[in-house]
Amino acid sequence: MSKLKLLFLILSSTIVLLNAQNPDEGISVGDFFIYESKMDFGKYIGEDFSLFETYDRRELSKNPGIDDDERMHTIKLKFQLKEKTKNINLSLYVGPITYPANIYLNGILIGKQGRYGNIRNTFVYEPRNYYLSKDILKYGDESNILAIEIFSYGDFAPFGTAVIDNIDNNNTKIFWRKFFNVTMVQANVILTLVLGLYFLFLLAMRKFKERKYLYFALFCFAFGFSYSNMAFQFDSNNENILELFSRIGLPTTLYFLSLFTMNYTGILDDKKKLKLIIPIPIIILSIAKIIAYYRVAVNKIFLITTNFIITPLLIFIIVLLAISAFKRQKKGSLIILSGMFLIILTSIHDIVYVNMKVVPYTYLVNFGYLFLILFIFFLLSYEQSIVYKESEKNRAEALKQNEALNSLFSDISNLSVEISTTGEELKNLTVTADDIINKYKKETSDISENVVSQFENVENILDRIKKKISFSGKEINDSVVNQSSSVKEINATLQSISNHIDSTSNSVKESNNFASNLAQIASASKETVQKSKDSIDAISQYSSFILDVLNSLENIVAKTNLLSINASIEAARAGESGKGFAVVAQEIRKLAFQSKQSLDKSFSQIDEMSKIIISSKEFSDIVSDKLFEIIDNSNKSAQMIDNINALISSLNSESSAILAGVDSLLEDTLTIKDMTEKDVEENEGIISNLNQIKTSFNKINDSLDEQKEKQEELFQIINSIKNIIGKNLASVADLKSKIS
Repeated sequence: MSKLKLLFLILSSTIVLLNAQNPDEGISVGDFFIYESKMDFGKYIGEDFSLFETYDRRELSKNPGIDDDERMHTIKLKFQLKEKTKNINLSLYVGPITYPANIYLNGILIGKQGRYGNIRNTFVYEPRNYYLSKDILKYGDESNILAIEIFSYGDFAPFGTAVIDNIDNNNTKIFWRKFFNVTMVQANVILTLVLGLYFLFLLAMRKFKERKYLYFALFCFAFGFSYSNMAFQFDSNNENILELFSRIGLPTTLYFLSLFTMNYTGILDDKKKLKLIIPIPIIILSIAKIIAYYRVAVNKIFLITTNFIITPLLIFIIVLLAISAFKRQKKGSLIILSGMFLIILTSIHDIVYVNMKVVPYTYLVNFGYLFLILFIFFLLSYEQSIVYKESEKNRAEALKQNEALNSLFSDISNLSVEISTTGEELKNLTVTADDIINKYKKETSDISENVVSQFENVENILDRIKKKISFSGKEINDSVVNQSSSVKEINATLQSISNHIDSTSNSVKESNNFASNLAQIASASKETVQKSKDSIDAISQYSSFILDVLNSLENIVAKTNLLSINASIEAARAGESGKGFAVVAQEIRKLAFQSKQSLDKSFSQIDEMSKIIISSKEFSDIVSDKLFEIIDNSNKSAQMIDNINALISSLNSESSAILAGVDSLLEDTLTIKDMTEKDVEENEGIISNLNQIKTSFNKINDSLDEQKEKQEELFQIINSIKNIIGKNLASVADLKSKIS
C-alpha cells in the first residue's frame, strides 16, 4: 500500500506542476478584439477596429446567417514596443488550438497553423512559435497590429494562448508543452505497441493457452489506435482519418480491457453471450462514425459513445476488480483497480477543461491509461516470475531425486538387461544346437546308408573320369594354342590403332593451338575495332560541337549586321555629326557580310565532313559486327577442337586400357596352356586319391555309429541348460516388473 500512496503522490504532483505552468506570461500587449465574418482573407487585418468588439476569451460567437464552412473570426491586438526592446528577439507563442488560423503582423502574413479547404486539419495539439522580425515590428510611439484569422468549421471553443515574449522563453515553453502533448503521447503509443507484440510472443510460447495475454495485447494495440490523432498529427495530414481511428479505438480499448478483467478475475469469464453482446453497440456507433467521416460530426457521435459505452464499461470493469480485490482477496486485482482510479482522476481533469471549453496545458487521460498498462505489465511479469521461480525450485528438487533414482535404476537396469540378453542368447543357442543335432542325427543316418550304396559306383565313375580328363586335356590344349595366336594378332592391331590415335592427337593439338592463336588475334582486333568505333563516335560528337559553335557565330554575325543597320539609321538621324559613325557602320556591315560568307563556306565543309563521318561510322559498325561474328565463330571452333581433342584423349586412354587387357589375357592364356599340359600328368594322381577316399568313407561310417551313442547324452545336457535358463529369465522378468 505504501507503494500505491507514493504513486498517487507522484501523479498528483505532476498534475499540479503541469497546471502551474503559465504560458500567458510575457510582454504586456493589451486586450484582444474580435470580429465574425465570411471568409475573406486579409480584409480585416488593418488598423481599423471599428467593426471589432472586445474579446473576453470565451466561446466564439456564432452568426446563424453564415455557413460554418464559410465562417471566419478575426482576432486583433494593438500593442506598442519600447525602444529598448529592439535588442530583444521577440516571437509569438500560440498554444494548441482547435481550428486552423492565419497569423499577420502589421499586415504581413508570418505564419499558418492547421489546414483548411477540402482536406482539413483543424486541431493542432502542439504549440507554435513564430519569429517576429525586427524589420516588421514598430518601436516607440508607433503601434503594431497582430491579427489572427480563425476558421472554426463549427468548432466555437475559446481561442487559446497567444503570448509575445523573448524567443528563448517561448522556445522553452514550446519544448515542455510539446513534450507532454505530443512527444510523450507518441512514446506511449510506441511503448504499448511493443508491449502488445511482446505478449503475443508470450502467447505463442504458451501455445495460445493464456487468453489473458491475448486480451492484454489487443488492449495495447487498441490504445495505440486511440491516440493516433495526437501521435501522428501534422498539418498536411488528413485529420478525419486520424480522428476516426482515435474515436473508434477508445471504446475498443475498453472492450478488450473488460475481456482481460473477466479472464484475470475469473468473474463472468464463461459468459460467452455477454462477450458477444458488449461489442454490438461499439460496432454500430463505429459504423455511424465512418459514415459521418468529418471530425465535428464524429465527435458528436463520440459524445454518445462516451455516455452510453465508455462510462458503463469503466463502471463494469471497476466493479469486477472491486469484487475480485475485496471479496476474493486477489491482490493483483487491487493493483489494476488503482490503475483504473488513475484513469478516472485524469479523465475528470480533462472533462473539466472540455466543459470549460479551454485547451488544457496537456491532456492527462492518456497518461492514466499508460500507468494502467504498466501496472498490468508489471503484474503479469511478477506473476510470471513467481511461476518461474516455483518451477525452478520444483525442478531442482526433482533433479536431485531423479539423480539418485536414475543411478539406482541405471545399475539395476544394466544388470537386468545384461542377464536378459545373456539368457536370450543362451536360449537361442541351445534351441539352435538342438535343431542342428536333430538335423545332424537324421543326416548322418542318411549319409551312412547312402555312402555304402555309392561305393560300388565309385570305380565306374573313376574309369569314366580318367577317359574324360584325358580327352578334355588334349582339347583344351588345342583351344588354348589357337586362342594365344588370336590374342597376338589382336595385340598387334591395337598397337597400330594406338599409334594412329597418337598421330591424330598431335594433329588436333596443333589445330587447337592454331585456333587459340586465331581467337587471340580476333580478340585483339575486336578491341582495335571498338577503339576505332569509339574514335569515330567522338569525331561525330566534336563535329556536332563545331556545328553548334558555327551556329552561334552565325547568330553573332546576323546580330552584328542588324547592329550596323541600326547604327547607319542612327548616323543618318545625327546628320553631319554622324557621318564618321556611318562609315564605321558601313565597314561593320561589310565585315559581317564577309563573316557570313566564310561561315556559309564552313557550314558547307562541315556538312560534307558530317556525311563522311556518318558513312565511316556506318561502315565501322558493319565491319565491327562482322568481326565480332568471326570472333564468335573462332571461339566456337576452338571449343569444338578442344572437345575433339578431349574425345581423342579419352579414346586413347580406352585403347590403352584394352591393349593392357589383351596383354593380360595373353599372359593368362599362356598360363592356361602350361596348366593343361600339367593336368594330364595330375589326372593319374586324382585317380589314386579317389581310391584313398573310398577307404576314408569306410572309416567315417564307423565314426557315425559311435556318434549315435553320444547324441543321447548330449540331449540330456541341453535339457538341463534349458531349465536353468528358463528360471533365469523368470527372475529377470520379476525384477523388471518391480523396477517399473
